Parts: sequence; C-alpha cells; structure tokens
Amino acid sequence: MPGTPSPGAPAPLRWSAFTVGDNLAGVDRRPERFREILGYVAEAEHLGFWGFFFAEHHFHPHGEVPDPWLMVAAAAERTRGGKIRLGPMVSNLAIREPVQVAEQALLANRLSQDRVEIGIGSGNVLREHLAFGLGPDPLARKREAFARAAPRFLAALSGGTVRAEGLPTGAVTIPIAPLSAAPSKVWVAVGQAEAAVRYARDGHPVALGPPFATMTDLTELAAQVAAIRTGLGAGARPRIAAAFPIYVGPHPDEAMMALERFLEIKSDDGVGHLPTGTPPIRPARTARELLRGDLALIGTPPEAARQIARVAGTGITDLFAIPDFGGLDPIAVVPSMEAIARIAGLAGASKRQRRPDFPGVAEAHRAPFRAPISSAVAVQTSGSRRAESGPK
Repeated sequence: MPGTPSPGAPAPLRWSAFTVGDNLAGVDRRPERFREILGYVAEAEHLGFWGFFFAEHHFHPHGEVPDPWLMVAAAAERTRGGKIRLGPMVSNLAIREPVQVAEQALLANRLSQDRVEIGIGSGNVLREHLAFGLGPDPLARKREAFARAAPRFLAALSGGTVRAEGLPTGAVTIPIAPLSAAPSKVWVAVGQAEAAVRYARDGHPVALGPPFATMTDLTELAAQVAAIRTGLGAGARPRIAAAFPIYVGPHPDEAMMALERFLEIKSDDGVGHLPTGTPPIRPARTARELLRGDLALIGTPPEAARQIARVAGTGITDLFAIPDFGGLDPIAVVPSMEAIARIAGLAGASKRQRRPDFPGVAEAHRAPFRAPISSAVAVQTSGSRRAESGPK
C-alpha cells in the first residue's frame, strides 16, 4: 500500500473485539442477533481477547443497541468468573445525563466483578444528534455538551459529589463503590490529536477515529499517533486504540459484500434532515477503498497477517476488531475470530475450540456460507436516497 508502514513483525498489540450491533432487514436469523453477540463474547473470552466492547446507537439500523450497559450486564453474566473486560465504546455523554450513566457504569462494574472499561464520547451519527435536540449546529453543540458532561461523569464515577439542584445539600454521591484505577479505565473517543493529548495527559486511554469512517488510509492513523506521542513528550506511554472491520478466512469475497452492506447502512446518517445543500459530514466510501487503505482487514491468514503488521506499524497499542460487520453469519464470524487469535498469538488460540451457544456455530467448519444477501436489503434497511442506487 503506498505510503503505509512497511510490513514486518507486528508490534505487540492488545486485542479486543467490538460490535456496533448493526442490523440488516430481511436476514432470517435476526431474532437470534443478541444471542449471537453474547456468543461472540464467550468466544472472545475463550480465545484470550483482552476486552469486548459494545457501541451505542439510536434510531438507526447501523446499531440496534441503544443502551450498551444492558449488553454489558448480560455479557458479565455469560462470562462470570472470567477476566475479559467489558464496556461501551462509546457511551454518548452528549445526549445522556452523565450522573445516570455513572450509576449504570458502577452497577455494571459490580456485576462484572470489576471488569468494566468505559468508553465515553460525543458520538458520530448525525441522526442521533438531531433527534436529541442538538441542531442546528450539531457538531459544535455535541462537543459543547460533552465538555459539560464529562467532568460530572468523572466526578460521579470516582465517588465524588456532584451538583443536584433541589436538594438542601445541593449535591449527591452515588452509594455504589467507585471505579478503581480511574481514569485509566475510562477511554475517551477523539477525532483529533490535540484532544487525545489533553485526555491522555490526565491518564485516560484514547480511541481514535474510527479510521474506516474518518480517514483515507493508514498514513493518517500513523500521523495522528505520532502527533499524540510528540504532544505528550518523551517517556509517555499512552494507550491508543483504533477499530477495524476484520475477517480472516477462505471467503474474503463474501466478507467484502458484507463490508459494502455495513458501509451502505452507515451512510444513512440523517443528512436529509438538514437544510438543502448541507454538505455530507464525510465522503462516501466503498469496501475496496477501505481495503486499499488498510482500514478494513479482509483476507486469507497470510494476507491478514501482512495487513495487521502494517496496522501495528502505526504505533497504536490496542486494536478493536469488528468481526460481525454487515450481517456476517456466525458460520463465518467464529472461525474468523479463531484465525485472528492465532495471528495475534492470543492465549486461547491453540487450545481445542469449544463453540459458543448459538445456532449454527456447531457446524461452523462444515456448513457452507449463507447465500449472499441481496443489495436490496441494504436499501430496505437504511431507507436512504443514496442506498436506492445500489452498491457502488
């Protein structure tokens, strides 16, 4: 890839799995979707992934998890006694009451036996900002809302008092035990290196991008990581994460079709609700453009290993793998997760595999792929004008 870091032995990466919980109309297994996701959590734990994260989205088929803390609670029960970290990536503080989010986080941390990692941010889906009243300048207003909410959230999370109008004392404290080792367990999602430096100086890990939605190729990611490290100075050891759709296996063409569906749904961002002539928030992307820029990692094990080496060369410390993008069947997702674990050298990758408890996966290595989903599915799901023209 022109301009990308040269292949070589990957720098040590901490691997987590991440799902946006996207939904595709017309897929006959939709009633099992959440059971599938919890099965992926169990598989990730078994394979040795460090964490599993859930997105938060509203009113949009790109994600049907409006409250990631419910998923965290269910995943904590599924992995009871385990070590895998769980959390949202991200909980949108621009549209939520931050003290209530802190209450949810602390309760989830108790339920999971201190395994919660918390991603916070202001979201990247315009439809949500508009629906929750952040117009007519949603980008500026979401940043302002997050800047107001974050200090209240962090104070409540750490056991401090927070302002409460209407009470004689004027303040409240959450009675649940505060989060240990905060702020190192509170990730902040950022789009610019300057913001990353500010939060990293306070001890927060940061999540960039996501690159597949905001960048052209890996050179941009490498430049952001370099700028963060320069801004923090010599000796700093920030944790910097980035998320990538990943499929490793013998059917990359099927995964590319799924990636097109993933991008088609994501493109319906609510721009149609803005005044005529408003430019798109970001240019439309195709699956092949992402693959050329190493912003999606799709291929056979040798191909994927080379792609992962280039990602490691950017200097990120944590890679969040999105294994179930675009309606990929568990028949494809689970063997792909196993292949990722082998490439990454995770602890459970060489052990005898056991199957998570959801339909079809017991036959994962024998059953054929589901027939490709028609491009009309993405049109029906997203409802966007752009989708009606079909895939690019």
